[in-house]
Amino acid sequence: TGSEDKPNKAEAITELLHFYQLNEEEFCYVGDTVSDVAACRTAGVTCLSAAWGAGADVAALKEANPSKVFSSVKDLLHFLC
Repeated sequence: TGSEDKPNKAEAITELLHFYQLNEEEFCYVGDTVSDVAACRTAGVTCLSAAWGAGADVAALKEANPSKVFSSVKDLLHFLC
């Protein structure tokens, strides 16, 4: 959702919701930064934090998004299924 022409992720998420006619509770965003968590809060959607990357700040993600931080794709998949 972040790009040069749409740098505001919260606005981009809101546009996706409108385009696909989804309610906020029907949408999850997978992000790897605290700023992704903040953008999701602004847009009113759930953020699932991907903390498996080499540069992930796991402690900051856990503080910003308790109970929705995943250390592997497998863990995220288990949560979703």
